[in-house]
Amino acid sequence: MLKYLLILVLTRRLLMDVINRVEDRVKVVSTVSDSAWGRISRYMGLSEYEAKVYVTLVRIGVSGASRLSMESGVPRTKIYSVLRRLVERGLVVEVPGKPMEFAPVSPKKVFSEKLREMERNLDSLKGIIETLERAYLGSKVKPPTEPIWIFRTPQHLDKVLDILSDARQEVKMILGKELLYTLVRKGDKLLDELVERGVCITMMMRVDEGDRFLVRELSYVCKVKPLQLDPPVSVFLVDGKHVILVKRGVAAYSKGNVLSSLLSDLLAVYEKLLTAEAA
Repeated sequence: MLKYLLILVLTRRLLMDVINRVEDRVKVVSTVSDSAWGRISRYMGLSEYEAKVYVTLVRIGVSGASRLSMESGVPRTKIYSVLRRLVERGLVVEVPGKPMEFAPVSPKKVFSEKLREMERNLDSLKGIIETLERAYLGSKVKPPTEPIWIFRTPQHLDKVLDILSDARQEVKMILGKELLYTLVRKGDKLLDELVERGVCITMMMRVDEGDRFLVRELSYVCKVKPLQLDPPVSVFLVDGKHVILVKRGVAAYSKGNVLSSLLSDLLAVYEKLLTAEAA
């Protein structure tokens, strides 16, 4: 009796082990099929339903339409039209019988030509890119590459002062009223240091009656040129190559020749107009 009981226990353990392995295998295959159909659809030009049915057939083997509908999740009202398109495209073959069943064609066989076509297209694209790159390197005109950095309050004024502190020759400014007083309050020592270093400073700003004392103090360290209107954007041009634009707590900074050259010309026009008005 004990002998038969041991055999029963061992048999049960063996069956459970086999069942667990089969379930693990099904889980792996199911996971692979779930990720495979999306890629097959995207790369091989199949519809979602076509890809799901084909991948399901590859997973479960020869099958009828009813089971395919259940396993793939494709509605039964759509399954026959999907299978017909797969047969026409050579991905599936009909297995005669009642009811009729369907079998997948080897993926390597049905997709090999598509893969070769993709490889040819890729080689062609690489050749085009190499040709364009040679033309680009050989051209005389290169697009300007001048990045622009954006700084926001409260760090934006610190960044402006940092850039001004590196000035070696000249600083030109068009200052809005709000930034003017903030700059004088936080950067008064910096202005003195720039002057001691021999940096030429020019400030253009609107001067009202209440600003007379400030303008007189600034005139000891820089050239002050009055504007008729308060500028909507404050502009800094440092050594002819560093450009800073400031408005409402946002500063944009660029270092290069293109933007600095444009602003240098603009500031030169401003100065000429101001000189003519003063005369």
